[in-house]
Amino acid sequence: MKQFLINEWDGKDDEAINRRMDAREQHLAGTKKLKKVGISF
Repeated sequence: MKQFLINEWDGKDDEAINRRMDAREQHLAGTKKLKKVGISF
């Protein structure tokens, strides 16, 4: 089984954490959909 590690860094501005948190639920929903069709990370 191949394994990957992805690092992504937040911006350094005051709104960076807010952008990440705003996108988090969409990202999690997307990975759940992929898992249902047999694609997992």
